[in-house]
Amino acid sequence: MQEQKKEYLSGIIFLALGICTCIVAVGIPNPEGSETGPSFFPKVIGISMIVLSGILIIKTWIASKNHKLSKETEATNSDSLDAFNEDEKRAFLIAGICLLYALLFSKLGYFLSTFISIALIGALFKEKRVWVYLVLCLISVAIWAGFTYLLGINLP
Repeated sequence: MQEQKKEYLSGIIFLALGICTCIVAVGIPNPEGSETGPSFFPKVIGISMIVLSGILIIKTWIASKNHKLSKETEATNSDSLDAFNEDEKRAFLIAGICLLYALLFSKLGYFLSTFISIALIGALFKEKRVWVYLVLCLISVAIWAGFTYLLGINLP
């Protein structure tokens, strides 16, 4: 039963995150005469998150109706699943960092919001090697260059 509660919770969280992603993506301006601008990919991601989290919620609801747990199994599982383990905490924190990134993107721009997100995720995983951050920043610059020079799309 505890596992189903976690699936409901993750479905609801990712549903809300998908809705927020779509809302933020609507605010990103597209170049004139183009339907696929910088807001296209975030809209696709947001809609995908909404659909997949809806499927997860429905699947969990159907499974909870079809599957009855015995009292013994429920009692043994409730003790071991009361607290979130470290991986689940990290997953929720990464979802929060992604939401923060989406909110900061239009206000701070691509570089600053990306570097803040890289730093937060690196701190979350206790990464101490400086070269890892440098490689991630170089990848971010390469992505910016790809959008700017190859696709002709200016990032905020």
